[in-house]
Amino acid sequence: MLDNIAGKASTECLTLFRHLMVDIVVSSSYGYRLGAVTKWAMDVEDPLSTAINDFPKRGILVILLIKHIVVLLTCMSSA
Repeated sequence: MLDNIAGKASTECLTLFRHLMVDIVVSSSYGYRLGAVTKWAMDVEDPLSTAINDFPKRGILVILLIKHIVVLLTCMSSA
């Protein structure tokens, strides 16, 4: 994949490594070739890689939402 780019375009290393790790984990755990790096090279979305990318953001949003709900409930009960 990187041979095709050959310095003609920039590469997002963290995204490349995330897709590579998804391929490695799925292959070693389940014996299945997911092809996340190949899909990424062809600009095709891989749902598992996307979910792994979104997981930390989702966790932060859920924690913030819970904290705001607790504050609102505390304010409502004291009023």
